[in-house]
Amino acid sequence: MSDFFEYFQKQWLKRVPKKYWNVSNLEFRTNNICETWHSKFNNRVEKHHPNVWHLFQCLQRQELSFRQKLGKANSGQ
Repeated sequence: MSDFFEYFQKQWLKRVPKKYWNVSNLEFRTNNICETWHSKFNNRVEKHHPNVWHLFQCLQRQELSFRQKLGKANSGQ
C-alpha cells in the first residue's frame, strides 16, 4: 500500500494542481465525446491497419463533412 501512496503523492499531489481534480462544474466531465468520434471514424476507415493514403482520404472526407456541417450551422440551417 505504501507504493501506491508514494505513486499518488508523486503523480497527483505534486504534479497536478488541485483545481483540476474536481470536474463537477465542467460542461464535459468525461472523454465520451472523443470516444464517440473515434468509434465513428474507425467505422468510416473500415480497416484495422490502413495504409497512409487510405487514412488521408478518410481524414479528408471527415474534414469535408465537418466543414459542411459548420457551414449549415453558420447559415442557420
